[in-house]
Amino acid sequence: MREEISTFSGLEEWLKAKMGRELETGVFEASGDAHPEPLVAYRIGDLAMVRVVEEMGAEVRSVVDGLSHDELFSLFGVYELARVTLPHGVGIWGPTLYYFGNADTFRPSEHDTAVQLTKKELDEIANPRLFWHCDWTESVANFGVFEDGRLAALTTVHDYGDPVYAIGVDVAPGSGLRGLGRAVMAGTCKWVLDQGRVILATSAQWNIPSVRLQRSMGLRYVLSDLHGSFGSFKVPPQPLGKPRPDVETHDLYPIWAQNKEIIRHGGSYE
Repeated sequence: MREEISTFSGLEEWLKAKMGRELETGVFEASGDAHPEPLVAYRIGDLAMVRVVEEMGAEVRSVVDGLSHDELFSLFGVYELARVTLPHGVGIWGPTLYYFGNADTFRPSEHDTAVQLTKKELDEIANPRLFWHCDWTESVANFGVFEDGRLAALTTVHDYGDPVYAIGVDVAPGSGLRGLGRAVMAGTCKWVLDQGRVILATSAQWNIPSVRLQRSMGLRYVLSDLHGSFGSFKVPPQPLGKPRPDVETHDLYPIWAQNKEIIRHGGSYE
């Protein structure tokens, strides 16, 4: 586990601060006053640790103790945890992959066309329904790439605690993903490094284009997490992207076998 995080100076202490204790395998109960998130779990190599508020501790421990690390940090594990957390009003999301980068690992792009944008500018030109991964209300920096005068890709940078700056990225629907994500990420990553910070970008396992982008820019996988938050239970979509551009992707299951109990999220891109 130490090998995975030793590449990035300050990352182990950052993780300890996030968990409120030394890094070790197990379920740990914490006061909600000290840690507002009802549940956080990290997997780093062969280590898997879960911090949970006291009122859910025994129930969460009963689930975790019956699962391997592979089972826990999977969609099956999310469902099993949610089985005991939802009566407390807590949904589970994950697993989310964490990719980190520094000056030694980052690979810049030759097509850095990103421009820095103020929050006021974004309020005027950016539709939050399109760029829904990018919350600029509390960001420390924002970068955009324009296509034909229209904002086509956006990143926001958030302070996740010293030394980590986290990057959220969105490409507007209809832009065709023609290197726009790489262009906007390149400028943002360089800015983060100029501030002396470690780059963090996260992605769900099913978002293949996002993971490929992060890896191609030299960001390295270090850990995955599960996260509990108050609210409804949400599930991921089908995988995005293709193995190769020339490959047809077929749904193994017929439409009638899909989960009809999932409430679809409506809305349009307009």
